[in-house]
Amino acid sequence: MIDIGTNRGKNIKSQYRIIENLTHSFQQNDIQDVKVDYIFTAGYPYTVSSYVAKKTGIIAIQIEINWNLLHTPNGNMTDFYKVCNSLRQFIVERIKETD
Repeated sequence: MIDIGTNRGKNIKSQYRIIENLTHSFQQNDIQDVKVDYIFTAGYPYTVSSYVAKKTGIIAIQIEINWNLLHTPNGNMTDFYKVCNSLRQFIVERIKETD
């Protein structure tokens, strides 16, 4: 599972389109179990994303990734690559939007 923390929208200034794009990126890479503010809300004052959003006024998210997607005991890196590709795809699309 991947849990995207937004502090119930506060850390992203209620710009949920960003979260929709990130979720879509994971789904395109066959990672379906993506939740928002499910377990990790990133809402505590000294959570990095909450602190950064509050102190700087910029959008910040926290991405919690279940160890099973990253741990590769048998050397099979498929899930790890899916996570990396999802994040790369999301970042590239965000850069294109700002150009």
